[in-house]
Amino acid sequence: MGKLAADFTKKQWKKCCGKGCDDCKVYGAYIKEYGKKTGKKKFESDHDKHH
Repeated sequence: MGKLAADFTKKQWKKCCGKGCDDCKVYGAYIKEYGKKTGKKKFESDHDKHH
């Protein structure tokens, strides 16, 4: 689990569907931090760990 994943609460992770929606704060943070390609991979990995 990455450092960025710890910045979000359990409730925020449960609310996130994992599809990479543009209005999702969790997904948006990963894209902003890591870029589109790497951010998507890291997000998917962390999302699986939280669901």
